[in-house]
Amino acid sequence: VLAFAMMIIIILGYVAFLAVAIIPKWQARSALEAQVNLAQESLDGISSSQASIPDILRSRIATGRERFNELVAVFMSEDQAAITIDNLYRYADLAGVEIIDLQALTPVDSVGASAYDSSTFRLTVEGFLPGLLTFVSQIQEASAPSVAIENLNISEETERQDGRSALNMDLTIYTSIHAPTSTIVQGPDTVPSTPTPLPPGPEAISLEQRLDDQWAAENWGEVIVIIEAMQTTATGAEAADLREKLYAAYVNYGFQLVRRNDLVSARTRFEQALAVNPNGSEALGGIHIVSLLPQLDQLWTNEAWPDVIRVVEQILAVTPGDAAMREKLYAAYVNYGHQLISQQRIAAARAAFQQALTINPNGAEARAGLQSLSPLDPPEVRTYVVQRGDTLFSIARRFNVSLDDLKSANGLTDNRIVVNQTLTIPP
Repeated sequence: VLAFAMMIIIILGYVAFLAVAIIPKWQARSALEAQVNLAQESLDGISSSQASIPDILRSRIATGRERFNELVAVFMSEDQAAITIDNLYRYADLAGVEIIDLQALTPVDSVGASAYDSSTFRLTVEGFLPGLLTFVSQIQEASAPSVAIENLNISEETERQDGRSALNMDLTIYTSIHAPTSTIVQGPDTVPSTPTPLPPGPEAISLEQRLDDQWAAENWGEVIVIIEAMQTTATGAEAADLREKLYAAYVNYGFQLVRRNDLVSARTRFEQALAVNPNGSEALGGIHIVSLLPQLDQLWTNEAWPDVIRVVEQILAVTPGDAAMREKLYAAYVNYGHQLISQQRIAAARAAFQQALTINPNGAEARAGLQSLSPLDPPEVRTYVVQRGDTLFSIARRFNVSLDDLKSANGLTDNRIVVNQTLTIPP
C-alpha cells in the first residue's frame, strides 16, 4: 500500500510539473512561432511588391520622356530660328531677288510662353516674278510644323519701268527651350539633289537667251536657277558644258559675295562649286581667301603691316585682277613706310614707299612719304648683288646689320632671294 501510494504521489508530481512548467512554455513557443511565420509572410509580400516598383517607375518615366520628346520635336530652338531667318537671305540670293524689309512683329499674346514661344516676321521681297516664285518654292523650312507662312501675296509694280514685283508674307516660327538642337532644317548650304524647277517667265524667251542676259548682268543667283532648269533635259556634250557653266557661276557668285563681305555665304558658294568640280582650283582658292580675310581685318586693326602685306599678296596670288585688294596692298606699304619712319628705320621706309609706287605709280601718299625722307637720307646708300650660295642671313652678317633691317630695307616678307638680285644694305 505504501509503495503504491508513493507511485501515485510521484505520478501526480510529474503531472503537476508538466501542467505548471512544460505545457505553458510549449504553448507560448507555438504562438510565437505562428507570429514569426505570419510576419515573415508579410515581409516577403512587401519585398515582392517593392521589387516591382522600380521597373514600373522606369517604364512610366521612359514612356513620359518619349511622349515629351514627340511633343517638343515639332518646335525649333532659338538657334534654329536664327538660322531659318539667315537662310531667307540665302534663298533670295539663289533666286536673284532682294529682301528689302524684314520686321519682327510684336506677339499678340504669350499663352504657353513658359513652354514655347512664337515669333512673327513680316517680309517684303522685290524682284522679277519668276525669281519671286523660285524664292518661295525654295523655303524648305516651310515644311516644318514649327514654321507657318501666312498672308502671302505678290503685287506687280506697274509704275516701275523695270517690271519688278513685290512679294509680301508673314513668317511665324514656334520655338521652345526644350526643342532638340539636332533637328535643324536643311538650309540652302548644300546642293539640292534635284534642280529647282524654273517658273515660266513673263515673256516667251528661250532659256539660252535668259542665261546669256543674266550672265552678262552678273546675276549669278538667277544664272544658277536657269542652268539647273536646263540640266533637266540636257545630255551628252550639252550636259558637260552646262556643268562647267554651273561651276563657273558658283565661283563667280562666291567672289561677288566676298566683295560684299558676306564671307559665310561666299564659302557656301565655293563649296557648292566644289560639289560640281571637286578639283576646281578657283573654288579652292576662294575658300582660301575666305579664311584669310578675317585674319587680314585683325592684322590691319593691329597695324601689323608686314603680316598684312603677306596676307594681301597671298590673296592677290589667287585673284591678281582684284583692284580693291591691290589698293589695299598699296595702302599697307604706305602705312608700313610711316611706321618705319617712326622707328627711325629710314632705308626700310624708303623701300616700302618705293614698293608702294610699283603698285600705284601715281600714288600721292607714297610720293609724299619719299619726299619726307629727303632730309633724313643717310650720306651713303650701299647695295649688294646676290651671288650664288648667298643667303639673306649670310649677307646680313657680312655687313653687320640685323636680318629684320635687311628685309625691311628691301621690302621682303620672307627670306627668299635670287641670284643677281640687288639688295639695299641699311646703315
